[in-house]
Order: sequence, then structure tokens, then C-alpha cells
Amino acid sequence: MKTTYNTIYTDLDSLQDTRLGILYQIDKEATDKAVISGEYGHRRDDIFDFVDYLQFKDLYTHRDKTVLLHSPPTQILNLVIDHVLEVVNNYQTETLVVLPKVMVNIYPYELLEAEVEVIKLGLTAKFKGKVEIDVVRLSPSEMTPEYVKSNIDTIIAYHGVEWLDVHTEGMKDISKLLPEVSLIVPRLSVDRIDDEDTFYKTFDDLSVMLKPIIDISFIKPIIFSAIYAR
Repeated sequence: MKTTYNTIYTDLDSLQDTRLGILYQIDKEATDKAVISGEYGHRRDDIFDFVDYLQFKDLYTHRDKTVLLHSPPTQILNLVIDHVLEVVNNYQTETLVVLPKVMVNIYPYELLEAEVEVIKLGLTAKFKGKVEIDVVRLSPSEMTPEYVKSNIDTIIAYHGVEWLDVHTEGMKDISKLLPEVSLIVPRLSVDRIDDEDTFYKTFDDLSVMLKPIIDISFIKPIIFSAIYAR
């Protein structure tokens, strides 16, 4: 009987709400109000009106590992667990054993070996030692279509669209297309789109346009937000 892996990839900016970690640094009171009211969890973009947006953008762009201390966990780990269970329960055949693997990218953070080990041990415990955990540090440019095709089946990434943008030109080569790979990202626009119909149509159109390149799904940003966000 043959054994293979089905690998689900995610990263620290998806497992932890690092947006909230930065917002708390700027104005905790205003941020708490936005979280409680639902303004934060049900946003359509990351242009936050309740803080100085340019300050947020600068701090987030230059974030380091200290932000992780103030960034609560998101609901993404539950999504990863659901996928692992899906693999275990539905991917097996009489001739093939499919084992789930979880890959966590720590980029852009510079972590000590001991800190990486804490992440690995924590996830290993969460899955009761039954799922292989692989911790990597790959920049968007290093995570090439070739690498993904060989190593990853599902990507859950807050900045997944930005990663895709890095490789769009290279994906004109049909051998680098990834239609068999699932990419799950938050449904957030880069610019403010006030009209609700226009907002949802934008993502419907994007899904259709990108389908030949990768199997993309835009999900509610609250899934990528702190577990207590409304």
C-alpha cells in the first residue's frame, strides 16, 4: 500500500491576528470599540478609520516578532483542523494512505530556534502527535509555483493574493499553473469599495478569472480575525 501526504500550508499572520496586534499599539480603546461593534470583524478592507491609517500601514509593513505577543489567535487553526479531519476521513483508498501534514511559514519574522520549537511543539500537542508539523521560513518570492506544486495542496494565507501577485507573470507558463491547489484568503479589497453589490461582484469576477491559475476561495475576514471578534 502506498503512502503519500496532503499538505495544508498557513502562516503566523493567519494563525494570529497581527493586524489587531498593531492596532492595539496605536489606540487600544478605539480598537476595542471597533472589535465589540463588529466594525473590525466585518470589514471589507484594511483601511481602518478608527486609527491613523498611515501609521498602521507603516507599523504593519515593518512589524517584527514583538507584535506576535499582542496578537490573539484567529479561527484559522479550526479551519486547519477541519481540513486535517477531511483528509483523514475522506481521502483514503484501498491502495493509498493519505497522511495530513501541516506546514507553517514564520516569514517575515526572525525567530530563534527555541521559539520555532515552541510553535512546533504547540501544534504537535494540538494534533495529539498524529500530524506531521513542518515549520519553514519562505519569502513570497521563494515560495514559487514549482515549490507549491511539489509540496502543498492547500494554502490558507492572509496575504495570499499578494503572494499570487508576485508570481502572476511567471504563471503565464502553463506548467506553473496550480488549478489543483486550493488557496483560501480573506475577502478584503485593496481599495475602499462602498457599494455592496460592486464589492461582492469584484470577488465573484476575480474567482472566475483566477480559476485556471489556482482554485481560490475568498472567505469572511472574521475567520482571519481574533477568535473573540464579532
